[in-house]
Amino acid sequence: MNPLPTLVRPQGGEPLSLSGGKSSTQIIADIETFAEALDLRTSGHIINVKADYGAVGNGTTNDATALQNAINAVPAGGGIVFFPQGSYRTNVGLTVAQSSVTFMGVGWDSNNIVLGSAIKTGAAMTDLLNVTGAGFRFVNMSLQSGGNATNCLTVSGRSPRILDAWFRQPTATAINIQTGASQAHIRGVRIENVNQAASVGILINDADCVISGTSVTTCETGIKILTAGTGAQIVGGCQIAAGTTVGMNNIWVSGSPSNITISDCQLRDVKLGSPIQLDITATCKNYIISDNVIQAVNINDNLYAGIGIDTTTTTAKGMKFSDNIIVSGASNKRLTYGLSAQTRGGGVAANPNLISGLGTSFVGNTIYATNTGFGNSGTPLISRDNIYTANETSYVAMAEV
Repeated sequence: MNPLPTLVRPQGGEPLSLSGGKSSTQIIADIETFAEALDLRTSGHIINVKADYGAVGNGTTNDATALQNAINAVPAGGGIVFFPQGSYRTNVGLTVAQSSVTFMGVGWDSNNIVLGSAIKTGAAMTDLLNVTGAGFRFVNMSLQSGGNATNCLTVSGRSPRILDAWFRQPTATAINIQTGASQAHIRGVRIENVNQAASVGILINDADCVISGTSVTTCETGIKILTAGTGAQIVGGCQIAAGTTVGMNNIWVSGSPSNITISDCQLRDVKLGSPIQLDITATCKNYIISDNVIQAVNINDNLYAGIGIDTTTTTAKGMKFSDNIIVSGASNKRLTYGLSAQTRGGGVAANPNLISGLGTSFVGNTIYATNTGFGNSGTPLISRDNIYTANETSYVAMAEV
């Protein structure tokens, strides 16, 4: 690739800068100017879907052929597919098979999609975007299903990065990270309106992943980790509100994954389950769940705990729950326990006494629930420095183990 030119605005003036206290609108404008300064139309490694392949981006024209041709034109060594401001409708799903492909937009606006770069569906399809190539990047743009696509984005290629993006209204899953997509990283993403039964905001299926600074709303499960792997699964600094219509779990871990960290998250607004549910079926170890605010303000029927555990094995070892604040809602919408041995549907776990055998510690937590801190004999091996209230006015220290 040729050396980059000096970055100045096309009409002349001072060098381009993306810092200096600019507003988000100014930064988006600068990104688009930056793309123009690179002369996207002549670079063999940066492809402009409008200038090079005739995409219209008006929200009504079917841009499927133009978009897929632009993607297919990325050489074997990788490159950038640039989406100038616009809403790009496609009536068929798009695919990326090459490695090291980056989708780059100029931003997104949740109030008006035409102010950013958006790909939207125009007909029913399975995946709005399906990626099998390694090293895929999706940056600064959005995928809008409109209730047409089963999944907004499905990735099975290694090391994907999904950064500063918006996903809306699939019928099943917004981001579907499949086997093979190891070392995935999702950061600064907004997901909303996956408001269907069995819907998932982010599905991690047997792939290690880091999810940070991400918001998920209105779906049955915010983040589902379904895996038998040992790679790290890290969820940090996220806001998840599954919703009061179909919301069942904010975070659901199912199977036998190891090395899971869930920290510094705001988890709220579930109706039919525990905000965090751990269903463990085989050997796993090393769980840290700490410093979260778990606020089940619309829980249904007083059946659930802030953290539910259902396990059928004694070979899971090393679970630490520390410094979480677990808060109920109104008097008829309260959590029953802070931590409980229970099924996803609120029933008593088949082997409730196994929790104490998991090497579980419960330390420094604050609990507001209708009953005592632990339910269904789900007592940790170590419990200390926890406080509990049934009325949010008088807190007492929980018995230590």
